[in-house]
Amino acid sequence: MADLKKILVVEDELTNAILLKRVLSKAGYSVLVSHNGTDALRHLEKDYFDAVLTDWMMPQVDGIELIRRLREMKKELPLIIMITALVSEGARSYALESGSDDFIAKPIDVDELLTRLKDGLERNRQ
Repeated sequence: MADLKKILVVEDELTNAILLKRVLSKAGYSVLVSHNGTDALRHLEKDYFDAVLTDWMMPQVDGIELIRRLREMKKELPLIIMITALVSEGARSYALESGSDDFIAKPIDVDELLTRLKDGLERNRQ
């Protein structure tokens, strides 16, 4: 990877956060983990990220609210991927309508995540 892509992982479940950070770091990304939406918004105000991978169900600010606020505050948007245990077609539609660029169901298929992240980042660059 020519330029290191910065990824913000927003995940309140510690095990999932550690797993995502490990997988993404190993794939060559610079990764910052935030354990809730409020903290994530603070990071997003101060710094630019190429992608945000967010859980849906979190205390304080959930993933949907995080996406809405992110879209309001940023002119140049990162790739936004919702990662959630909510796997119904209704949940998927709602997440995409709320501003998520992609939707990945838990448990996460690592290869699928890396492929969709790479493809999404390439689309965002165009």
